[in-house]
Amino acid sequence: QRVPAKPPAGYPVPGVNFLHDAYLGDREIHLAAGEHVTVPVFDRARIRPGAALPAPSLITQLDATTYIPAGAQAFVDSSGSIVLELP
Repeated sequence: QRVPAKPPAGYPVPGVNFLHDAYLGDREIHLAAGEHVTVPVFDRARIRPGAALPAPSLITQLDATTYIPAGAQAFVDSSGSIVLELP
């Protein structure tokens, strides 16, 4: 079964910033094509369900870092999972 590209009704919640407390700052990253891009970095533990994740961005946690590439659609569902659809 394919995960839908768009968040279900009610996600993200308009007018509510679910990422404010999770924002750690910006970081320059180096992509495989030699491109350098500055992206926002978020603390995974502080991202609330309903958050729409910007693309590109980095999501950091104790045991992993997730890169949300440009053009992707991503949000956090009600169970706290990151749902990501690549272009």
